[in-house]
Amino acid sequence: MVDGGGASSSSVRFRGDGSGARSDGVNAPAATAAATAATAAATAACDAMATRTLVLVRHGEGSWTRENRFCSWVDQPLSADGEAEARRCSRLLAAAGIRFDAAFSSLLTRAIKTAWLILEGVGQAWVPLAHSWRLNERHYGALVGLNRAQLALNHGEEQVKAWRRAYDVRPPPIDEAHPYFDEIHGDRRYASCDVPRGKIPRGESLRDVLERLLPYWEGSIVPELRAGKNVLVSAHGNSVRAIIKHLEGISDADILHLTIPTGVPVVLQLDDELAPVGERRYLGDTAEIAAAIKRIEDQGKAPKGASASPDPRGAVVATTATTAATCPSP
Repeated sequence: MVDGGGASSSSVRFRGDGSGARSDGVNAPAATAAATAATAAATAACDAMATRTLVLVRHGEGSWTRENRFCSWVDQPLSADGEAEARRCSRLLAAAGIRFDAAFSSLLTRAIKTAWLILEGVGQAWVPLAHSWRLNERHYGALVGLNRAQLALNHGEEQVKAWRRAYDVRPPPIDEAHPYFDEIHGDRRYASCDVPRGKIPRGESLRDVLERLLPYWEGSIVPELRAGKNVLVSAHGNSVRAIIKHLEGISDADILHLTIPTGVPVVLQLDDELAPVGERRYLGDTAEIAAAIKRIEDQGKAPKGASASPDPRGAVVATTATTAATCPSP
């Protein structure tokens, strides 16, 4: 399980209602004797309750993050900063003494490489790593490749927030004319999926993500957790949000307010029934985590003083069933 190392004193505890508000358990970044003792006591209590550890990680920063574009199922690599985030994540997990027994990732390179870097960094590169499309990022449909800030200018920040965070709002679907359609839907990695290629999503709400994720969760990840194993899941912002919603019972309305920063370990202790024991913890410096969450939330805001633009990269008509979108060429 998790030993009593002092590194977990550098963690942030969040309420389980999805509000993102910090609870009373925010520890200072520098370890202290009292914090170390408290962590050891909490760990001992968890061990006595036969808990297992689930670590959820949103992959490190991708190359499109800097351009503020919807990446979705486009297989963009990690940026240099993203690789650094994954390595920092591994150091936090190593200091916390977490020993993994199984690991899972999506089929997208940025999540796979994040898992590699974490397992290598904690000296556990031998841990089996399984992949599934069901852990992929939410399919953003016709929004793939578009700039979030430009969309906010053209369609309003609330609409962009709904596309990004709401539970039941599905983006306009991608079609064959979209410049990234073939890159996504023609990719041979999806030929081996457990659904026909024609059933691969063309646009998803968070509800859709949870529904396509649950069969893999129940069939592959849950058996490892029920066996008492510690599990790493390296995935994406929305697949991680879906898992947390499922485990914590976050309401459809409150999930709108849950933002997952890149490259930050989210640690949950689960009992024999896989119910969370205590609050989820975000390992790392409190101020840095808060700043990372704000940066992600600000991606969907229109630049101050700017006005709507006819730039085709932001031209999305999302009010009818016959939505069209244009994106920069691959």
